[in-house]
Amino acid sequence: MVAISLPTTAQSTDKANTLTEQRDSEKEMDNYLKEIQSLQQQYYPNHNNYFIPIFERAKSAGPEIVAIVKQKIQEALDKYAEVITTPKDQLTVHLMAMELMMPATEFTNHKEVVVIDPERDLDMRQLAANEAVQGVTKHFKDAKERATKENERATKENERATKEREKSVQERERATKENERATKENERATKEREKSVQTRKDMEQRVANAKANLAKIEARGKEVREKLEKTIDGMEEYMNQLDITLLPKIPQMQDFVKQYIISCKEIERKPNAVGQKFIDAYQKLQK
Repeated sequence: MVAISLPTTAQSTDKANTLTEQRDSEKEMDNYLKEIQSLQQQYYPNHNNYFIPIFERAKSAGPEIVAIVKQKIQEALDKYAEVITTPKDQLTVHLMAMELMMPATEFTNHKEVVVIDPERDLDMRQLAANEAVQGVTKHFKDAKERATKENERATKENERATKEREKSVQERERATKENERATKENERATKEREKSVQTRKDMEQRVANAKANLAKIEARGKEVREKLEKTIDGMEEYMNQLDITLLPKIPQMQDFVKQYIISCKEIERKPNAVGQKFIDAYQKLQK
C-alpha cells in the first residue's frame, strides 16, 4: 500500500510555486485513488461496477478531502496493525471507509467480504473503517468550530475597535469646533484687549485648554489604531496555523479572511505574506 501523508502547504506567496504544489497534490491523490481502484479490481472483481461511482465521487471531492480520508484510514490501520496485516485486508479497510463516506454498506456487509474475528466477535477491518470515517468527520467538525470561534472573536474585536474609532472621530470633531470657536473668541478678545486685559488672558487659557484636549483625543485615536494593529497581528498568527486548502470548504474560514481584509483596509495596513496568500485565495473564490 502507498504510505499515507498529507500534502504540505508552502508559506510562499509565489503563485508559480503554489500552482506547482497544487498540481503535485492532485497528482498524488489521483495516483492513490488509481492504486486503490486497481487493487480493488484485483481482489474484488465482482464489485467493479459498484465502486466506479464511489471512486468518481472521491475524485470530485478534491485532493484536500481525499488526503484527510487517506490519513485517517492510515491512522486506523496503524492502530490495528497487529490484526490487519495482509495487503487484501488493508485494501478492504480503504474500500469500506470510502463506501461508508457515501454513505453505503453494500460492500461492507457482503458475504464475500465479512470476516468475523472469533475472539472479538466483530470484523476488525470494519471497526478500523468506522474509526477512520469518524476521524474524518471529527477533523472537519473541529476545523469548522475553530474557524467559527476565531471569526466571531475577530468580528467582535473589529466591532469594538470601530466603535472606539467612531467615538474618537466625534470627540476630535467636537474638539476641533471648540478650538475654532475659542480661536474666534481669542481674536475678538485681542481686539478688545485695550478694554480688558483679563478677558484676553482668559480666552488664551481656553484656547490652550482646547488644544490640550485635542492632543489627548489624537493620542486616544493612536491607541485605538495600535489595538487594531494587535488584532490584525493575532489574525495573521492564527492564519499561520490554518490549512489554506480548506478555505473553499469552510465558509467560516472565508468569513475570517473577509474580516481580515476589512481590518487591514480600516487602517490602510499592508497584509503580510501569509495574509496576502489567504486574500488571493479568497478573492479567487469570489470570481
